[in-house]
Amino acid sequence: MRCGIRRIVVVLAVVSLLGCEQPEEQASVGIVAQPSDELRVGDRAPDFDSYSATGERRRFSDIRGDVTILALTHAPDPEVCSVAANILMLAEKYADLKTNVRFVCVSAPAGDQCDLKANIAEKCGLQSLRVVGLCDAGGRVRDLFRAGKGQVYFVIDGDGRIVAKGPIDDLRGMEAALRKAVRAYEADLPGPYDDN
Repeated sequence: MRCGIRRIVVVLAVVSLLGCEQPEEQASVGIVAQPSDELRVGDRAPDFDSYSATGERRRFSDIRGDVTILALTHAPDPEVCSVAANILMLAEKYADLKTNVRFVCVSAPAGDQCDLKANIAEKCGLQSLRVVGLCDAGGRVRDLFRAGKGQVYFVIDGDGRIVAKGPIDDLRGMEAALRKAVRAYEADLPGPYDDN
């Protein structure tokens, strides 16, 4: 009888140990997402590919500038187009710099289809060589940048590092971060008397 009880106790102990190891194993291999997984200033910006207003596939690393503002927006509507107008204004304001400043607006369509009407550049009339509009069907880019449901911007330097981020309607913060990133980039450029 004692042998039988010992076997039951041993079997129960093994089963309980096996049952506890599975969630720990899942978390260690990244299956279970942690809420603290947000991108921070200093992190490398994820690369991605998406579609432009003309249906052309564009890779983010290929269209980034020396300094890039990545704006993640909802489907184009009057409010989003107002934000887009501010971004266009910044693009024009910084057009004459020796630093190549690019503005990439990624909008999520209401459905999962990307077309001209779902693209912020086309719908909101962003006519600038420095502004690129991309479509984020299914919210894949938003997930990569862990942006949640809000509308956010990221300022990204030439090395692909995030130097600032914030809510997209904070135009002052966006411009201040842009100026700081441009100054940092231009400080690294060789001057007229440098040997580099």
